[in-house]
Amino acid sequence: YLSGFVICYLMVASLFDEGDAPDHHGDLHDILLNRNQQQLQQQQPPKIAYAITVTSCGAAFKQTTADPHAAVFQVAEGAAVLAHSIHRASSRSSSLGGKYDYQLIALYHPEAEPCMGVLRELGYRTIQREVFVKVDEIEGDYLREKIRSSGCCGERENIKFEAFTLTEYPLVLLLDLDCLILKPLDVLFDFMLRGIVPPPEHVQWPNLGLPNQTEFMYTLDYHMVSPHRE
Repeated sequence: YLSGFVICYLMVASLFDEGDAPDHHGDLHDILLNRNQQQLQQQQPPKIAYAITVTSCGAAFKQTTADPHAAVFQVAEGAAVLAHSIHRASSRSSSLGGKYDYQLIALYHPEAEPCMGVLRELGYRTIQREVFVKVDEIEGDYLREKIRSSGCCGERENIKFEAFTLTEYPLVLLLDLDCLILKPLDVLFDFMLRGIVPPPEHVQWPNLGLPNQTEFMYTLDYHMVSPHRE
């Protein structure tokens, strides 16, 4: 019996690195469970955060119904189509062969709370955020005077900067609701997370070279560029 115990002990001990060896107060079951969970996490694909911002529910929501769980309004329609396209390009679907997992996130202004129920049902993690700077406190005269009437949402557009606070994710992709993901973005994610240089056909100016490390990337909103501008 003693020899059998020694052999069994050596077999179990070989499962652990030197730093993982339990002391005489440790629970062998818990240690094995933690190790298995760590191995499982290493095998799972990284989860990319796909974030949108919602500054209000929009006029369509007010015109259709007062039900906060209404399924028909402009924001929900765009969010649903975008979520479906992200899913098809991820590791959860076999449609397009993507290898990265995803988390849907909606950063929203407090006035958009009435329509968040639908986004939660679509799988979005909803995070309420106020505009982090008051317009009257903006130092630049031009921005302070123009920002309220700028674009679709005025100063509420600044909620997009809250994407930088989502540090629990390895990468955050900030999108507008009028976007679609037509194919996996694995080449981009591989480059930013793992330093894998993309093939030349995926680089706009391959002769200029690429940085060794990229932590931020901005893409021009091409469909809003005026044709006469270069």
